[in-house]
Amino acid sequence: MHGLRLQIALLSYMAKSRILVVEDEHSIREILVELLSDEGFDCDSAFDGRDATEKLMLNSYDVLVSDFRMPRMDGAELLKWCRSNDIHL
Repeated sequence: MHGLRLQIALLSYMAKSRILVVEDEHSIREILVELLSDEGFDCDSAFDGRDATEKLMLNSYDVLVSDFRMPRMDGAELLKWCRSNDIHL
């Protein structure tokens, strides 16, 4: 019974989690957002790392799902930016 309560608590927490999906390919970005939203996550999306930094400055997220190769600012640069700006995910 304890395990079941733990699973329910975890699912409840996860359902409230906010996720930022960063992907430059529109169709992939939309599929990821739709799949995660269908699982109960609150999702936003960004075209690339630069677009993501603007959203990260305005909103709080629990999880960042990012492509690695993107125009203007790639995934590695985005993670460096998050660290240097104390963005906690």
